[in-house]
Amino acid sequence: NQEAQKRQPTLGGEDVRYIGVVISDHTKDFYGHRSGPRALKNYGYSMFGIDSMLSQHHLLNNIVFDDALENGELSGYKALLLSNTGCLSQKAMDNVENWVAQGGTLVATYETSLYDEWGARRQDFGLSELLGIHYVESVEEEEYVDSSRDKKNIAQLRERSLWLEDPSLNC
Repeated sequence: NQEAQKRQPTLGGEDVRYIGVVISDHTKDFYGHRSGPRALKNYGYSMFGIDSMLSQHHLLNNIVFDDALENGELSGYKALLLSNTGCLSQKAMDNVENWVAQGGTLVATYETSLYDEWGARRQDFGLSELLGIHYVESVEEEEYVDSSRDKKNIAQLRERSLWLEDPSLNC
């Protein structure tokens, strides 16, 4: 077909690497089974939220899977988003730490790196030194959602989270 041949030069090529969004099969497969079904549901919500945020702001992003983390295939990315990527192997964490040491920007949320790749819970976040944090406890969102009419609980939620002043972002 002549029309398809005209467009051939525009097909293929390499992705522009800017933001890498980690979607982890280890987390999908093992995190929810060890932590309960709500954890797996929350992981899905976090991935949907990240995708919505990046799309709404027209930020270039690519999906990064577990094997890319394991093999250290992170060059070219300016930022890496680990949105509640609970299950990470030691090798993946080492590669992320090396990538950050070379200038990469890491964004990690909730229980990222609290479990190994098979879903066994660690005593502390695997990336605790890199992130400068330590695990204390996990707070379930439902604790606040069920009693959201209580101003005290809303105030606590605001203290524990990034509460943006734009009302359209705080549904």
